[in-house]
Amino acid sequence: MIRIIVDGHLKSSQAKAWCHENIGKDWWKDETDGLWSWQVGKDLTTEFHFKNEQDAVLFALRWA
Repeated sequence: MIRIIVDGHLKSSQAKAWCHENIGKDWWKDETDGLWSWQVGKDLTTEFHFKNEQDAVLFALRWA
């Protein structure tokens, strides 16, 4: 799993929408068929997790 951190609530909301449109289904809790997930930190950052390196690279080029 690859993780990338995004700063700011608005930016992370836009990044989540981008992931749904460009990567596909996310996984949450017990679901395992999604390709990505996210977790909000206490410091207004959002940590995105990706199963595939290619998806993480595309995300990083756009959002990191």
